[in-house]
Amino acid sequence: MEPLLLILGMNFVSVPSFLLVVLFVGASLKCPEMASKDEKVEQRTILKFLTKSGCTPKEAWTRMVPVFDDKTMCLKTVRIWHKRFQQGEDDPKDRPHPVRPRTARSATNIQRVQAALHTDRRTTLDDLSENLALSRSSVHTILKKDLHLSKLAPKFVPRLLTQEQKDFRKKLCEDNLKTMQEDPDFLARIVTGDESWISVFEVELKVKSKEWLPKGQYTQRPPKPSEIDQKGKP
Repeated sequence: MEPLLLILGMNFVSVPSFLLVVLFVGASLKCPEMASKDEKVEQRTILKFLTKSGCTPKEAWTRMVPVFDDKTMCLKTVRIWHKRFQQGEDDPKDRPHPVRPRTARSATNIQRVQAALHTDRRTTLDDLSENLALSRSSVHTILKKDLHLSKLAPKFVPRLLTQEQKDFRKKLCEDNLKTMQEDPDFLARIVTGDESWISVFEVELKVKSKEWLPKGQYTQRPPKPSEIDQKGKP
């Protein structure tokens, strides 16, 4: 093929003929700007008339472009609807999409989740999902959107020490006791000091103490040490 001259601005660019063909075909297959629902139905109605008149998809699309300009349906869509009209379809509107019925968020499952919470308000999403055979997201949606519940911590739990911190504090206490036994005046030389509570049992974690409660409902928690005055009253 002989190359053609394409004018770009003031420059003449040599472009092979086959490239121009590719550009033309690509432009014809390019989908248009988004048309409204009514405009789509209007174009399909016209396409139905052209199909019944014996026009091919390419001929119908060529006749519709000058009318609808950039909002004309693309050639691929024209071929799809052209085939439908040839097969006897008369309605130019979109076919209704089947809606999958809700199975997880049913009234029965909502009652099952509510009954499980009455038994144990501290249960977790994973436990509910496993015990009720529901997905975790479905359980979360039922709790939030259907039962309007939030998981809150009803009481204050002090910061827990790691095992390494406990062992270190224990060693310090043993060293201090040994020093006191060897030097009776040891305490008299202490100017400042600090203390930490070491529990002999595992304190309940704050996360484990959370309960599922309706929005706006809060349980009364005990006051923090910083909230108690010198007289011992909160």
